[in-house]
Amino acid sequence: IAERRRQAAAEAAAEERRKREEQRRAEAALKAEQAADLKAKREEMAAMKQGAHAALKAATANFHKAINAESDYKEKWKQIVSMRDSAKHLGNATVKAQHATRMKFSVMMVCEMRLKLRDDKPEEETFRDIVHEALEVEWQVLSKSREELQELSRQGDECRQEMLHCEAMLVTGPSRENVKARQKVTASLPKLATRSLYAAPSIEELLAKSYELVEKAAKITEDAEEAVLRTDDECAKASAHTTACFDKRKTQTDTHRKNLEKVKKEAKATISDAEKRLSMLTMRAHKTPETPRSAAETQAQVQAAEDFINQLKAGKRRIETDYRLKTSSFRIDKSCRELTKVRAGTHVSSLHPIALGSSQSSPNLTGG
Repeated sequence: IAERRRQAAAEAAAEERRKREEQRRAEAALKAEQAADLKAKREEMAAMKQGAHAALKAATANFHKAINAESDYKEKWKQIVSMRDSAKHLGNATVKAQHATRMKFSVMMVCEMRLKLRDDKPEEETFRDIVHEALEVEWQVLSKSREELQELSRQGDECRQEMLHCEAMLVTGPSRENVKARQKVTASLPKLATRSLYAAPSIEELLAKSYELVEKAAKITEDAEEAVLRTDDECAKASAHTTACFDKRKTQTDTHRKNLEKVKKEAKATISDAEKRLSMLTMRAHKTPETPRSAAETQAQVQAAEDFINQLKAGKRRIETDYRLKTSSFRIDKSCRELTKVRAGTHVSSLHPIALGSSQSSPNLTGG
């Protein structure tokens, strides 16, 4: 009996240990499963957080990219509008400069024709006077002004063409970028087109160039407008000085002509009186008996009177020649003074700055 009780107790203890081992194993398995589930959930949470962070980062990058693209777009069109305005102002200034150049050409033709007409004067009247100097100065001022205005017009046209090209490149920039993007994934584009695409400047380079062109256009516009006003003033002053010199020369020549006419009348009267005296001496020599001595004296008086008359006639001829020359010079200067742009329009320019100083040197009529 005792042995059976002991064996039953041993079996009960063994059963109890087996149950406790099974319970421990079950608890260990449950803990392992729970730990695996927890780890899986933690990994899933970490992956979700990482994905959310990447999505946020991508969204932020796309937002900044959109903002930058919008800013670049606004800046691009702002510069395009600025270039168009600058081109408009520059075009107006260039047109003004070209108009001023054409107007000065007609005045220069008048100046050249005046010089040509004055070169056709008699040789005795061809000398360098205040009018000739004033015409040379006016021609130089007109020529220099036209060259300056023509150069500004050329620079303005060149700058406007550069702005038009830069504007076209800015407008077509997105198309080039799209073609470049497609070209990266395809090889069907021709090599020449590919080279031209990559040779074209970038949008940033075009924007930088647009700023330079706008500044350059503003400078040329300012210079052209200032040059038009300044050259107009300089040419007007030179023309006014030439007109004043013509008037002064006309007054001098007219006064000299009047003096010559007065001297010519006096010489004519003196010759008439001398011829009357010679006639009386000749009649007295024929009608009055004279001694050889008195006859010799009378003959000497007659000879002196004849010499005096010859001198008077020679002087009268010189006066008449001088009067004729001064009259011709007066008429030429009057024609030059009254010369119009329409009449000078038929003149073909053939002067050169070197040829302007070819006239002979001679003093003025009055020494002034």
